[in-house]
Amino acid sequence: MIKKIYRNVLRLFYVNNKIFILKKDSKKNINLKDEKVFEAEALTNLDIEKIHHSLRRKVLQRELADNNTILGFKSEDGHIKHYSCISLEKHGIGEIKQTFIIPEGAIYIYNCFTEESYRGKKLFQRMLLAIDDLYSSKDKYIAVSPENIPSYNAIKKAGFYKVAEFRYRKIFFWENLKRNYMNDSLLHCFKNS
Repeated sequence: MIKKIYRNVLRLFYVNNKIFILKKDSKKNINLKDEKVFEAEALTNLDIEKIHHSLRRKVLQRELADNNTILGFKSEDGHIKHYSCISLEKHGIGEIKQTFIIPEGAIYIYNCFTEESYRGKKLFQRMLLAIDDLYSSKDKYIAVSPENIPSYNAIKKAGFYKVAEFRYRKIFFWENLKRNYMNDSLLHCFKNS
């Protein structure tokens, strides 16, 4: 608890985030030999009400109110094991204080979460494959911190490749966003939040 409070107070004065934007082309089909595509369900407010963490529940309710889609895997008793949000128009990437304007004919995958007791079972990777199957005609984008090694590896295994890299720094009131790399097709897709 004390570590969490310390981290939150520190974030008010110091931030150093590195974010990759990765893309999976609609035409590029990745089949992982031992992985079958699981059926992901569109989650409703009734499903989200079962989430015990109140902040997570409120964020997901807001996502549904904004007409975004939330796909999930549920346990036999109806509790959510994993969820991922999908946006079709634009979405903020808070770690770099930018709004990503999603290219036409594409989706943006974000706010992916696996319940702690289900981690290590490749649910995130399976969700990415399910999303790829469900949205096969669309290009897919996702943002990840390279420091989040399990997520980054799962995203790469699902066939995503890096199309942009940002570094955002904040020290007290000084802020700096540096674009280290960006695919030319995305130059018009970012604006300050």
